[in-house]
Amino acid sequence: MDISNSYITLQFKYNNTENNLPITKFILHKEYNSESENQLEFSISDITYDYYGNYLITDSDISTYKISDIIIYKVKAVNDIGESEYSNTIKVILSSLPNAPSNLLIKNRINKTSLTLKWDIEEEIENNIETKGYAIYLNSNLFIDTSTTVINNEYTLNNLTPGKKYNVYIKSINDLGESEESTDTLTFYAGTIPGNVTNVKKDEKNSDKNNIKINFDSPNDNGGNSITKYIIYDNDNNNNVIDTINTEDLTSELSYTFSDLESGSEKNIIIKATNIIGENNDENVYNFIAATIPDKPSNL
Repeated sequence: MDISNSYITLQFKYNNTENNLPITKFILHKEYNSESENQLEFSISDITYDYYGNYLITDSDISTYKISDIIIYKVKAVNDIGESEYSNTIKVILSSLPNAPSNLLIKNRINKTSLTLKWDIEEEIENNIETKGYAIYLNSNLFIDTSTTVINNEYTLNNLTPGKKYNVYIKSINDLGESEESTDTLTFYAGTIPGNVTNVKKDEKNSDKNNIKINFDSPNDNGGNSITKYIIYDNDNNNNVIDTINTEDLTSELSYTFSDLESGSEKNIIIKATNIIGENNDENVYNFIAATIPDKPSNL
């Protein structure tokens, strides 16, 4: 039996004995919610067959029916002599595929190769078959069918390839099949935010009373994705951005020069590395002072 929102296909077996005349048609008797009855006639030319030789007939007159409505079917064969008795009856309780999930997002990046997805469970259709799980599709391939495992609205993807781009969507599952794709298709790169920059130092040789040059090294861990830029924040001014260094513009060392300073002025800065996932959480404040005249001697 195959059920959709607009039709029901029934299958049955029929073996015509040697002495019987050929079947000319089948009559499908339909009783709807114990309120109405009617008969649908199917000529032999309207009949199709499945791989196993079962007869298939389709009731296409159900589009106005509602979830939880009940239909009782039985079928009989007809030849030029007359009609057979009816077959056994079959009761169909109308249902539909579940609603699609929504608000698919990354709840947590565990490490470079694992992250946890989270989504909203849509309200069940009243009187419909209960949702029993979710199918997760990664780059259009079925990654995991959770209907046989845990039923919840979170799942952790493991064994991802750092730096690889992924597209993921999910579908709800009930006994009739899968819903439409989730209303959100999530695109992400595997990996984490980078580590902190290292070896942040003042370049004394190339600094003076009006300029401070700083040098630093890239993080020891790029989070599985290339560093795209370094952002310098002003810790003395509500952590506003002072400047951004794009890695594609770098020709040699990682450095930055503060110019047009007053002698003795201070700079308190935070430097954050960024990859395609985001910027790191470094809150280290680095203090630098522009050169001044020397202190006076003492103890002459």
